[in-house]
Amino acid sequence: MLEFCIACMLILLIWAGLCNTALILKDRLVVIAAARETGRYYAAISQNESQAQKKGYEILANGNIAKNRATIKIYRNNPSSNLVRCEVTCDVPVAIPGAGALFGGDAWKNQITVKESVVFRLET
Repeated sequence: MLEFCIACMLILLIWAGLCNTALILKDRLVVIAAARETGRYYAAISQNESQAQKKGYEILANGNIAKNRATIKIYRNNPSSNLVRCEVTCDVPVAIPGAGALFGGDAWKNQITVKESVVFRLET
């Protein structure tokens, strides 16, 4: 019975880690998609920052990331370079205490920060 309890706890810990890793990777993919879509929308369709951010937040909402967990920033380089950079940052909760250090976060916080940045050339 003791061996079963120890093995069961170990298996549950491994299972929880795998599920949490899958959720972190899902949020990372959603952040990448939001950054690309926001930058593309700003560069190719409309050079309106609020409309592009709205499009990015729609992508994040489709991936079940709330607006209070993520920020979208658009940086326009000087007008002569014709480039725009879009940066999306998201706080992803970590279920296992201390596991944030494995994913590049702080060991004492229950979240890690996922960040993606893309650069697009503006349509003229």
